[in-house]
Amino acid sequence: MFVPKFQLASDKYYRSILTPCYDRMKSALQAKVWEEDRPEVVSVCLDGWSTHHHGYLRVTCHYIQDLKRVQFCMASIPFNEFHAGQNIFKKLNSAVSEWNLKMLSTYA
Repeated sequence: MFVPKFQLASDKYYRSILTPCYDRMKSALQAKVWEEDRPEVVSVCLDGWSTHHHGYLRVTCHYIQDLKRVQFCMASIPFNEFHAGQNIFKKLNSAVSEWNLKMLSTYA
């Protein structure tokens, strides 16, 4: 239902609350994964797409916990560079480092 008298806050307001919310959720997720679940091995998957001439790369993490698959998005990164392996690897390495993961091997 549309309420014509409702005033949306400014985009500056929403951007100001987005980063702290993201940081809290990321910290909580990292604590769950690395302190509670403690998976021995994780798998990282990449997904690339573009919309309106802007490219993006999503990095997802997968592991098994109590015989159930757990997955979450580690990063959604703007990706407007040439889609060469070196550029994709730089973005992947950045996301993996941010989550304190070590890459043992990579597969294409």
